[in-house]
Amino acid sequence: MATCTIVGMAAENGELVRTDVRHGTALVYGSRQSSSQGMTMSRGAEVVTTIGQSEEKDYGFIDLSDENTEEKYGNEWGRSGPPRQLIEACEADRIERAYHIDNPTPQLVMDLFYNEAVIDTGSTVTGKGPGSPLVGLKSIGGHAQVATGYDDRDETKERLGIDEAVVFMQQSWGNWIEIRNWPDDLWGPYPEGCWPITMSNFLKLVRGWNDSWAIVGSQGFQPRRLPDWGSHLYL
Repeated sequence: MATCTIVGMAAENGELVRTDVRHGTALVYGSRQSSSQGMTMSRGAEVVTTIGQSEEKDYGFIDLSDENTEEKYGNEWGRSGPPRQLIEACEADRIERAYHIDNPTPQLVMDLFYNEAVIDTGSTVTGKGPGSPLVGLKSIGGHAQVATGYDDRDETKERLGIDEAVVFMQQSWGNWIEIRNWPDDLWGPYPEGCWPITMSNFLKLVRGWNDSWAIVGSQGFQPRRLPDWGSHLYL
């Protein structure tokens, strides 16, 4: 399960908008073409770019607003696939493009983030806490995670005592890794589920399975005005 926030700026007037959606797994996981658990990252990327994305909400003909029920439906559909009515309801809600990352380098990763991509990863490595604020790595069963941005400012490197960029990972399990000493003045308020790692550790995570995808753009979801947080951190 993932919560996705996409921030964009209208070029003609500089107005900031965001899409803030609680995406669900039912449509994606129900399209995995298998009755067994798990699915490939490539199939997931194909589903969100060609079939669509469901949300955690009540569609009227089916109620997916409860996380446990929504996950149960995705598991049940497996080989048979999600109902046609749900596919039709979600066909306008898609990711615009997904690219497999063949040779991840620090510059490529930062270029992708700079061009408003997020990076979905399939890996057997995840964060290991507590972090202060950077976390380490540990092995885990294969699963998907997402990276949403980076910070390579000299000020940040000096403060944290590193000589490389920081990459921000995001997961919807809540604050499952303890993060200490989060620098609000550098990064703003702590986003729930975020765990920052060094670029070198991010590349280790990505290269574990060599199955990472740059996800760009979102169609169909209704944008809303950003709150006026009154800080350059959000611009």
